[in-house]
Amino acid sequence: MVTTGRKQALIGASAVVWVYGSLIFGLLGILSPIWLEMFQITKASVGLLMTIALFSMGAFNYKAGRLADERGTRFTISIGMVLAAAALVGFSLASNVYMLYGSGIILGISGSLVYGPGLTCVQKWWPEKSGLVSGVYNLCFGLSAALMIPLYRFFLGGSGYRAALWIISGIVLAFGLAASIFADSPKRGGGLGETVKLPGYTVGQATADRSFKMLWLIWGLAGTAGIGLVMHIIPLMEVNGFTAEQGSKLLIFFNVFNGVIRIVVGPMLDKADGRLFMCIPFLLGGTACCMLTLIRSFALAALCLCLIGMTTGIVFTVTPVMLRKYFGLRNFGAIFGLIFTSYCFSQRCSDRF
Repeated sequence: MVTTGRKQALIGASAVVWVYGSLIFGLLGILSPIWLEMFQITKASVGLLMTIALFSMGAFNYKAGRLADERGTRFTISIGMVLAAAALVGFSLASNVYMLYGSGIILGISGSLVYGPGLTCVQKWWPEKSGLVSGVYNLCFGLSAALMIPLYRFFLGGSGYRAALWIISGIVLAFGLAASIFADSPKRGGGLGETVKLPGYTVGQATADRSFKMLWLIWGLAGTAGIGLVMHIIPLMEVNGFTAEQGSKLLIFFNVFNGVIRIVVGPMLDKADGRLFMCIPFLLGGTACCMLTLIRSFALAALCLCLIGMTTGIVFTVTPVMLRKYFGLRNFGAIFGLIFTSYCFSQRCSDRF
């Protein structure tokens, strides 16, 4: 097993997904109340932006996996970060909601080029510790927003909407391209030769398997309790009597526990059965979502958001490890992309409510 460069690959891939995670889990949540006022649209219309981004991410994950196999993980992730920066510029120039949706499609495609290939990369480097590296990688994906939200709010408050998005776009582009240099899959002999090919299921074999169908359903149900709320947390909390600033703080609580739980659960998956952890999201997320609509106390609302964040983090961490164990890494990106599409349907259903 080639091991030279695997630490650099883990650091590079985790750094890139840190940047992307801060956008999808943090920045979009901050911008949602701004867009409500700017374009005079409904919460469902804003929520549709997340649906579009997730659908684009899921739809292009198969192609992203193929591109990573043919051109390399480093090249694929670099293109993804360029598109992410372009999406932010698109948001800044949008004059109507349809332009927002167009930028959302670009942001979603960029996610397919960043998240799946990066996750596949680190799992190929660390097959003996797939749970641990999945936890580290997903920790960066989930926790980044909690630490970056104050910085994004600072830019928006100090520079204004358009200038702030241009500044953030520049940071995303520079940092993302620099980190992607270190993210690449192992090569035969440790050099620049052929990428190591690993066994596994074909996409057709995986989709016909009962385990795939159950994982798809789990992601769909847990999606309404997790990422589906990101765009609605601040407006929902305002309806419950909280201020926008308090809503932003609650979003931070969500993201902190969304991230921290991943590094807690990840190492356990190398020894424990992932199916046991999949029971937890339904109990935590379902209970917390029911309570959230009735709560007027900030402390209790924070507790609910922490539980929902844990739900999202557990699902994101456990699923890649189970997919690798069940179906292998041969078509991991494509199979994971199909699993990801379940979020689109659950998110759209939740928007209607």
